[in-house]
Amino acid sequence: MGFDPANILAQAWIFGSEADEAIAVARTRLDDGDGLVQIAQGLRKRWPAEAATAALEQALLQRAAREKFRLADRFRFHRKGLEQATSEAVARYKASLIPAGANVLDACCGIGGDLLALAARHRVRGVDADPFTVRCAAHNLLAAGFPETEVVQGRVPDCDSSGSDWIHIDPDRRNSGNRTSGIEQSGPPWAVLRKWIGARAALVKLAPAASFDDAGIPDVHRQWISWRRECREQLAIVNARDFQPGRRSAVSIGSDGSIAIVEGVPSNAPALGRLLARGDMLIEPHAAVYAAGLVGTLAEQLHARQLSQASPYLVGPAEQATGLAQTFEVLEVGSLDQRLFRQALAARNAGHIEWKQRGVPVADFAKWCRTTAPGSESVTAILYRESAGLRFAICRRRWTEIA
Repeated sequence: MGFDPANILAQAWIFGSEADEAIAVARTRLDDGDGLVQIAQGLRKRWPAEAATAALEQALLQRAAREKFRLADRFRFHRKGLEQATSEAVARYKASLIPAGANVLDACCGIGGDLLALAARHRVRGVDADPFTVRCAAHNLLAAGFPETEVVQGRVPDCDSSGSDWIHIDPDRRNSGNRTSGIEQSGPPWAVLRKWIGARAALVKLAPAASFDDAGIPDVHRQWISWRRECREQLAIVNARDFQPGRRSAVSIGSDGSIAIVEGVPSNAPALGRLLARGDMLIEPHAAVYAAGLVGTLAEQLHARQLSQASPYLVGPAEQATGLAQTFEVLEVGSLDQRLFRQALAARNAGHIEWKQRGVPVADFAKWCRTTAPGSESVTAILYRESAGLRFAICRRRWTEIA
């Protein structure tokens, strides 16, 4: 679309009551399956071309935002702000880490993903450097029922943080134009940010791949958060009494709001010491556990062993359900040979195949994923590497984990 959020005229119009009607018309037609050209032409019969373009852009963003926000159809967005916004489920969890009723400064608040959750539990003030983003956040707070929460324009570390018990900050990971996971390439960089935080407790949102290993930073607790089985973000938790510096935790948020947590330090799990066999329970840790390096800690909790050093799948007792892993019952195993593999699929009357792999070259995995089977049963085909080479396991998924 051609809407430029820096355009002053479009900004003034997009937050007005007339825009509500235009956006609703565009959104309804999108939901009905109409094409973009048709919708744009229809909007331009009632509104100026620039307003029609802005309304259609907002309708598209609102539809995309429904996965993250229940009230997406009432909110205002811009593309970068929506991409970087924390989803409601993750934001609620993060807000719960701060003692209820605290004075919180949400710096680099964006369009308000975390700000909305913080406003529901705390006395919070939002700050962002971009004026259009500030207007989006203020509009979204009002639409969500938080008219008294203040959002102001300002830059870190220039903004006033006095009176704040806690700081939440989401540094700009596109400070140089391209997305980065480097803690010193964000805006502001970690060295500046850490000095500004000082002795206050803080939650710092980082990319899941952000690394402190080369920075010599021992005074943070690092936490990886998974939602819908994807690792969404990493938190650096600073000066918080309940979070031990130098340790790590992995969090899985279920579709029902349930929380599962594992905490420890990076460690290796004991090896299985044999080949995977029919009847074993294969455990796949969630992405946050992998990212945090806590496979060994999870294995200890589950009384499980690691399949091999080349494959971080775990093998453990069937009754050990956890919200931090998916469990699969092994039905057939074998060397990754086409004839053996097809025989195993036929033996299980396989039809619909869910594919998974760890340690298998991408090109090889892509080739095997083209395998089809004529049966009617749903199975999971897991390709993995053991000391004996590349192997397969035909499995039945056990729905014991938090979704």
